[in-house]
Amino acid sequence: MKISLLSMLILFFVLASLGQAAPPAETPLDGHSYELIYADPPLTWVRAQDSAKSLGGYLATITDPDEQALIGALLSEGDSAWIGGSDVVVESTWIWWTGEAFDYTNWAPGEPDDADKQDFLMLSKAGDLLWHDENGAADAFVVEWDCCRGQRTGNIDCDQGNQVNILDVARLIDHLFISGEALCCPDEANTNGDSSFNVDLLDVVKLIDHLYQSRAATASCPSTGSGHPDDSLIITDVTGMEWNVTNPVNFYGMDTTDFNFALGPGGHPGINDPEFHKPGDSGYPIPGETFSVIGVTINGQSRAYPIPIMHYHEICNDSFDSVHVSIAY
Repeated sequence: MKISLLSMLILFFVLASLGQAAPPAETPLDGHSYELIYADPPLTWVRAQDSAKSLGGYLATITDPDEQALIGALLSEGDSAWIGGSDVVVESTWIWWTGEAFDYTNWAPGEPDDADKQDFLMLSKAGDLLWHDENGAADAFVVEWDCCRGQRTGNIDCDQGNQVNILDVARLIDHLFISGEALCCPDEANTNGDSSFNVDLLDVVKLIDHLYQSRAATASCPSTGSGHPDDSLIITDVTGMEWNVTNPVNFYGMDTTDFNFALGPGGHPGINDPEFHKPGDSGYPIPGETFSVIGVTINGQSRAYPIPIMHYHEICNDSFDSVHVSIAY
């Protein structure tokens, strides 16, 4: 291993200045960073999610009181901001788009009330930090970043400004050789991008080289495969066709198994030779049994097509003597 004279001098300077273990710079909660972004003009929840993605993050999730307090401190009195919850997939079943458990809540009294199809989660600061289900547009949204907020390694101390400087060198040396204190985000420390994800002296040298010598970029952040918008999710339907379902899974919390049926030509086979039951036939609804039907009357003939059956076939091709019809649902 070769280390330049400048690297050795900087290492000596940092080690000497540390002396005893220096406290790390203030870090976000559990290695995550948060920021309140004001929008002009106001944005819908989906547009806010797109904007968060363009910034390398996602709409914030709140999974415990500490995170609620930290995010709430970003808002000024009267602010309302989108965060990353929704019940747009299944009404009244609220989910975080990241897939985290929706266990902690802080709803305002009477919320969620689903007035006017309000499917998206808003955090409001009007005395208390309370949650509301809303639709329409909002003036702000909260972005959350995991490790590697800047998409390149080096922000070892996880400062919210994403600065890479001598403090990051000091933090890494402290972790490796002095206090051994855990890093807020190990991914940020693998500055040389070795495939084994080792954090060692080579990463210190790479960071010094980036800051003071060649200025060559540090390694790109590793892909976590966490389901965030940069990870494509591809499924194959019953006909063998492939589909990219990244947006509905990531933005709306849908499961990939929700797409296994009815995708592509022939995914839902239609009914071409329907059978009908008359009162008294086996399979005819029993007294008191109710379900929705599509009713059709042509040339004095009336037939009912049960919605539970149409739901799985979508099309029924039928004929009333010489009149051919297609019933669609």
